[in-house]
Amino acid sequence: MNPLLRLWQRLLGQGHPLASVRAAEAWLDRLDRRDGFVLQTEVTRVLLGFAASADSPSPRELGALFRVDSAFQPFLAAMVEEYVEQCQRGGNLEARLWTAAYDLGQAYLKAYGRCLRAARENINRPAWADWFPALLARHAHHLRNDLKLRQFRYAVWPAAQWRELHEIYQLAALYDRQRTRQALPGERRGSSVEEEYLGALLIARLNTGNFTPPQLEWIVRRLSEWGRGLVLQPPGDGAGAFEIDLLGFGGLRYFDRRAKDHGGERYGRLDPTPLYRRIQEALVQQEPTKGGPRGIPAVEQHFLLARMAALFSPTPPPPVPRAERRNTSQIVRVVGGLPVICRAIAEVTRADRAALQAGALHSYEEVTQLYVSGRTVTGQRQESRLPSVMWRLIDSSQSGQRLGAPAGSPVCRLGDLMAAQEPSDHAWTLGVVRRVQRSRAEETHYGLEVMARKLIRVMLQERDPVIDIFSPDMHGTQRPFYGLYLPAFPENRLPGQRSLVLPDARYKEGLDLNLITGTKRFVIHLTRLIEKETGWVWAAFSAVDKLD
Repeated sequence: MNPLLRLWQRLLGQGHPLASVRAAEAWLDRLDRRDGFVLQTEVTRVLLGFAASADSPSPRELGALFRVDSAFQPFLAAMVEEYVEQCQRGGNLEARLWTAAYDLGQAYLKAYGRCLRAARENINRPAWADWFPALLARHAHHLRNDLKLRQFRYAVWPAAQWRELHEIYQLAALYDRQRTRQALPGERRGSSVEEEYLGALLIARLNTGNFTPPQLEWIVRRLSEWGRGLVLQPPGDGAGAFEIDLLGFGGLRYFDRRAKDHGGERYGRLDPTPLYRRIQEALVQQEPTKGGPRGIPAVEQHFLLARMAALFSPTPPPPVPRAERRNTSQIVRVVGGLPVICRAIAEVTRADRAALQAGALHSYEEVTQLYVSGRTVTGQRQESRLPSVMWRLIDSSQSGQRLGAPAGSPVCRLGDLMAAQEPSDHAWTLGVVRRVQRSRAEETHYGLEVMARKLIRVMLQERDPVIDIFSPDMHGTQRPFYGLYLPAFPENRLPGQRSLVLPDARYKEGLDLNLITGTKRFVIHLTRLIEKETGWVWAAFSAVDKLD
């Protein structure tokens, strides 16, 4: 490019917010901070415009980028924290928060990528060499945030992102600057490339598909605190339990002594013993850890610490025996949510007599019943239009199923109640989502733990403490509701226990209920809470009396 033209373009760019630190500070002072989404859009626009410039950036522009990054670091953290608080509720706000945080992080990565290309070309210039460790550390920091945001959505980190993260660490190690800690303008304590790199590797170990975003955020904060002091070591005897392939496309894995080639500069080793010791100390203390998302009770914290101990143990855990899986390739009908499941299993197919008999084994034909002042009014049966989807049953075992949902399917969360109907016998299988993984862009895999293969829809009614005592045969004044009766059946999860699945708002410990089937009416007593999730409760019960 003509030098005069380049000079003219640089003079025209003096008004850009990232032209210098002074320009960046003036731009920050002018920003309207009343609406977080508007603020995020403006910052993202400026960063993308800076990244798209064809010119080589100057060290002054890098300093301005550092200043903007330092100023908006609390803003990005607050946005992620708000997403974690909203994620269990669902809705449009959750999606907007995640998208805003993701877009802002991508804009930072593109802006730092442009500066990194210029720094590698001018590494011998003191102006670039002085800020080289901070540039690499901030780039690795935003890659680490990108990894965490994708894990909030149970997505697999792309191979290109792994390649970029490994290259940043190798570039820092090439100049022996991987452990240089350099603070940004306005910061007290900076971070090194190795700290950010190892932080990303530790977070990648959490991609098991069965942590909710609040749980994941809680664990990440513990790792950030307890993982300080970990260092990446060269290969050798006693170097550490974990191994990392610096030229590969993955994260930490346990070192296998049987492998032939694990030496040279391609591999690194990590000893997780200091981190594991801190986890064990927290388990022994059994005290709630402060800091992190709200709503993580002490019992759940203890469970998360146990999971962390298994993931970061210096010795590989012993193999867990698993039930035999049967590979299948069939399409099943799937419904989700307790109200929809209650209606779905009560349907009886009229076209096929075999299906009619199979459906009768699971429930009785749905009849709309309206309770008005204790009287039952039976209305006409209406054809059901339930919100169901057709998913692929990948494999199944005695204790679980793996379903593949195509792109555009309704999003399910950990702890959601789901039921799948196989086309062969029209039988329903009730399960709860325990694992979510987006292995491919066009399909999401859901791992279901089977609760019951024999289930019956029943009508439940809370017993009135006055009316039901003196007139047990009368219908109470409490509004009835539907639930699922799981009998003591060999193929159910609790083969020797009768239990109920009912709405969480209706559950009370020690509650007495009227249980109404198609022809019979019982009095039952809820004895034990088995599991409680958003929208449903699973409880054991004992029969008290038979009224009919």
